[in-house]
Amino acid sequence: MGTSRTGRTTARRGQEAYGAGRSGGQREDTGWHEPARRIARREDRIKAITEAKIKIEDRAKERFEQEQSEYQDKLGKREAKAKESGHKPRGKSPVPPVEGAQDKDQINLTDEESRIMQTAGGGYGLLLQGQRQHLL
Repeated sequence: MGTSRTGRTTARRGQEAYGAGRSGGQREDTGWHEPARRIARREDRIKAITEAKIKIEDRAKERFEQEQSEYQDKLGKREAKAKESGHKPRGKSPVPPVEGAQDKDQINLTDEESRIMQTAGGGYGLLLQGQRQHLL
């Protein structure tokens, strides 16, 4: 069985296109399939996740300290108002803050300045707040 000249040309062009990729040059081998590179990438990701967990815990600790001071202020005002009026304060007493990281405490591993924000449709999306200082 022979191939026609057109068939050989088409096959050669297909190989050139596949080998050249979109850049027009030689196709770049990223080596993603090599076990050593995959292991190194996993180790880098684990390191980034560990660092992110530490940052989340630090932020949660700062948030807890802030909320605790606000809670103590509210309790103090409530007690002062109760002593002044001589009556038990109306409404629910303030809820003490919860220590530790919560579900809303998140960090984007690739861009720390971006936040996960609620969208108009009720879902969540990765958004970057566009401010003039960030755009310049």
